[in-house]
This record gives sequence, C-alpha cells and structure tokens, in this order.
Amino acid sequence: MSRVTRQELRRLVDRVPDTCTAMAPEYLEGLIDPAREGPPAIESLPVDKRALSAEAIGAIEEGMADHEAGRTRTLEEVEREFGP
Repeated sequence: MSRVTRQELRRLVDRVPDTCTAMAPEYLEGLIDPAREGPPAIESLPVDKRALSAEAIGAIEEGMADHEAGRTRTLEEVEREFGP
C-alpha cells in the first residue's frame, strides 16, 4: 500500500459527502486509538436513509450481501484490471 500524505487525507476528508460525515469521526477515532478494537463495522455506523434514494439503499444492501458471500475483490486486483 502506498503512503498517503496528511495533505491528501485532508483533501479526501473535504470530499466526504455531507450525508456521510456523521460516521467519519468514529471511524477515524478507531484508526487513531490503537486500544480500540478498530473501526466499527459498517453495519453499526449511522446512516441517514432519508438522504438516500431507494435505488442507492438497494445498491448498498446488494454490496453488503456480495461482501458477506465473498464476492469481492481486493483493491490490488481492481487496480491491476482498471489501473490505479
């Protein structure tokens, strides 16, 4: 995995959609504090479903089902196929 600068992290944080900002602090705290068990499971993060369309919610649920069934690929596999 490549090293990311703090400047790049700040740029990424600035791009987080308003509908996802509620979950960001808890996730980042899990990265900062090694005594914690780690970032919370995606299922436990707050989601404002009112901000998502039925189509978006369905796509998220489909992706979660794919993940649980092992139908996923690593970032490295995707980058090999599509480029970084």
